[in-house]
Amino acid sequence: MRILRLPQWLALLFFVCAGAYLVHLNTSRPRILVVQSYFNDYSWTRDIDAGIRRALNNPTAYTVRWHYLDLKRHTDEPFRKRAANSAIKVIEDWKPDVILAVNDAAQQYVAKNYVNHPTIKIVYAAINGEPSKYGYDKANNVTGIVERKALVALRETMIEVAKAKGIAADKVRFINIGDRSDSILANERYILDQDWAPIKLVDSKLVASFDEWKKVVIDAEKTADFIIFANYRNLLKTPGQAKNFVSAKTVMEWTEKNSVAIPLGIQGFNVEDGAPISVGPSPLEQGEISGDMAEAIILGKAPKDIPTESTRQYVVYMSESKLKARKLTIPAIHEAFARAANTYFP
Repeated sequence: MRILRLPQWLALLFFVCAGAYLVHLNTSRPRILVVQSYFNDYSWTRDIDAGIRRALNNPTAYTVRWHYLDLKRHTDEPFRKRAANSAIKVIEDWKPDVILAVNDAAQQYVAKNYVNHPTIKIVYAAINGEPSKYGYDKANNVTGIVERKALVALRETMIEVAKAKGIAADKVRFINIGDRSDSILANERYILDQDWAPIKLVDSKLVASFDEWKKVVIDAEKTADFIIFANYRNLLKTPGQAKNFVSAKTVMEWTEKNSVAIPLGIQGFNVEDGAPISVGPSPLEQGEISGDMAEAIILGKAPKDIPTESTRQYVVYMSESKLKARKLTIPAIHEAFARAANTYFP
């Protein structure tokens, strides 16, 4: 049996103590749990994550963990309750100092359960509804940023595109269409409340199936110059058959091919799916601002002392080939903005 000499014992003791210190450091760091409503294969979620990572870039000061509820692809209540219970178990076991909850579903199923919690703070991001819906207006441990669509910029875009086609602004008509997901139900109220003058919103249709979507798009030829939309990921292939959704690209490619009215997205990913142009809120902004808020709380600031915020940055996405195919003239400033943001697709 080999006998260790004193220098070897001292070296061994050093490594044991260093290891114990590192374990202590990792377990005693403040903790931030990011609870995403959807999954990270969704570009909106992926880009918000990128914004959060930009903000939370000091791994020696805190530990960050991600949890994905995956509720965009699962709308049935039993799945949602299981997903919520899974997230709540993570919270109870891991005991984060801050929950950074993204999109409305994460508030509804998880974060609102911790309003005025004695040790857990809440930062919300990208919610389409009102914070009061989750009791946040009466909470002393909550702050965050709401997501609001670029409706004024959208109106201006429709006016400019119509003008290039010889249509006066007061003659422009459009419809809103969407699936019946949580975020779209919340969005519709803001769209209906918006002052669209001089253009006219002639209808808003939220549908459950791809067949219903097709009918609205085809019928729009008679009543509208534009169709606006945000999301369509919850359209059923077969009405009434849960979990059987048509892919987003299939929906948008069909819409672009068959719509006489000009398709105009209000989320950036609409162009990635096949739309010719979209004007939407920046997911990076939602991630960076909420991440900055979470870090400020970890560093000692009270949530009530961090003002809530709303969308200030918007991004223009454009597909050159789709615009040319429709012979659409887009204001030069839109194209310049899209090219600068690397959201102009040849």
